[in-house]
Amino acid sequence: MANYITTFRLPDVVYHGTFLKAIPSIKQKIINFDFLKQSYNRDFGTGFYTTIDLKQAMRWPVLKVTKKLITGGKVEADEAPAVVKIRLHPERYDDDITVLDFRGESMEWVKFLLSHRLDSSAHRCSCLEDFGHPHPQIVCGSMADNDTGGIIEEFVRSGRSKDVLDDVIWFAEMITQDDNGEKLSALELGDQIAFFDERLNRIMSFEGYYTLRMEDYTLNLNVDEEISPEGWDYYGTNDDSNEQTYDA
Repeated sequence: MANYITTFRLPDVVYHGTFLKAIPSIKQKIINFDFLKQSYNRDFGTGFYTTIDLKQAMRWPVLKVTKKLITGGKVEADEAPAVVKIRLHPERYDDDITVLDFRGESMEWVKFLLSHRLDSSAHRCSCLEDFGHPHPQIVCGSMADNDTGGIIEEFVRSGRSKDVLDDVIWFAEMITQDDNGEKLSALELGDQIAFFDERLNRIMSFEGYYTLRMEDYTLNLNVDEEISPEGWDYYGTNDDSNEQTYDA
């Protein structure tokens, strides 16, 4: 196996999709495992997920709200979609940081995702057993697409195993296609940077947040058409006024 000699550089800014009610908690402590303790079976394990793509970060909470409205639910004011803007300061951290960086689709990416989607929580995963190393502090890689929760349910219900290559290939095919069964490229899947160690709060600063103007929101089943940054208001940490700005 190739031994990679790399220099890893984080972006200056990342975004985290959430809801308005979570903003005070995130502003106080960005990576907070007390807040994340009910998070199970995420793509790369229980952690704080971000992206460099503002529109991608906006899409996730909008999709959640859209699904709730479609099924007749009511969205309260504090459930409005929001996106946190976080600036990264790696120079503030003076120790080693373990990073696992998946560049595009690969069987290693699929197996890592499958392992954590099957059984992981804030205090448990199978990294040592499955991959021979502790869980990294940072994991970067493509998102799984489609209804991954439903795919995992079918994986378990049909008696498939993460140790059987054909079953892993089936999972890989399912999570890399859209709702119409069309194959998606790694760029179309979207990218994420996830943080798994509260000590990394030292490199993060809360810079502000976007929130969707719900009074202007029009329900549309095509979520991609709904993602318009101009429909969001931005609030900086030292600004009580509505800036209504967008920086990609």
